[in-house]
Amino acid sequence: MRRRLFVPIVVAGIAGSGCFSYQSVPRELPLPDRGASVRAHLSEPGRFRLFDVTAENVVRVDGEVVGWSTDSLIMSAWWLQSGSGLEHKGVGETVALNRSALTAVERKRFSVARSGALVGVIALLSVLAGATVEAVGAGSSNPPGPVPPSR
Repeated sequence: MRRRLFVPIVVAGIAGSGCFSYQSVPRELPLPDRGASVRAHLSEPGRFRLFDVTAENVVRVDGEVVGWSTDSLIMSAWWLQSGSGLEHKGVGETVALNRSALTAVERKRFSVARSGALVGVIALLSVLAGATVEAVGAGSSNPPGPVPPSR
């Protein structure tokens, strides 16, 4: 009984967390609104001060839009990635990106298709695992019948 309640709760939890993807924001459109989760790609490696560390050779910034001006996109940075692949945790530090240095801006969106596929796979695996447990358990949970008397 517990297992039958556990599986739907796990599947619902994973579905609720969802799968996300980044979708390009066309250049002709305005930048995403304040509070939007975005990933900004830079044409030239940048240098950003994060508390007591300086992130060098940064080519990508993941974070939240704080605001923008005619020449800058201002973000609360979560992650900064260098050209060598090294990632720096931004911990919400505010960074200003020159808009002319942006090669692409992508907005983080919930993906219904990815989430549905993930839930389907998990549900299928749960059913298969449950059937395997029941098949294995059926043979071992039944006590043997009475032994016939010997003659």
